[in-house]
Amino acid sequence: MLEEDIPGHALTNFPNQRPFLHFMMRFIFIHLLLLSSICNYLHAQSEIIGTWLTEDQTAKVRIFENDNRYFGKIIWLKESGTDGKDLLDENNPDQPLRNRPLIGVEILTNFRYDGNQKWSGGEIYEPRHGHVSSGKLKLSSTNQLEVRGYIGLPIFGSTEVWTRE
Repeated sequence: MLEEDIPGHALTNFPNQRPFLHFMMRFIFIHLLLLSSICNYLHAQSEIIGTWLTEDQTAKVRIFENDNRYFGKIIWLKESGTDGKDLLDENNPDQPLRNRPLIGVEILTNFRYDGNQKWSGGEIYEPRHGHVSSGKLKLSSTNQLEVRGYIGLPIFGSTEVWTRE
């Protein structure tokens, strides 16, 4: 005997309720799946946020998010300048910026998340030489970030591996 054959059963009184229930179950399932995908995407793009030690271990860079773009500032330097003063951005091509301390200088700017643990579209400032290049970032593991700077095409560049602090 089917539930529909039982006198007084809810489906007997509302014969069109079963298709509606199937529709609602599918609707809820699809929306939960979409919500889960969005949460995973948002979590993945924020995995880059934190403090990173450069490959040569001479600087620490804090990566942060602002308006869905990612930036990185120098927050620590192994060396200090003469007389214990801060090292300055002496090689900056912009003359007025040459007297600013390197700590606090933004060296990663405007990176956007592309998916698959990759960020692109940004620029990398190299204070040692005063150069700005295009850049790509790739999270190769939870604690390793590949930072690639290049001019023109990515094949004409170099990659450093930074370690999460």
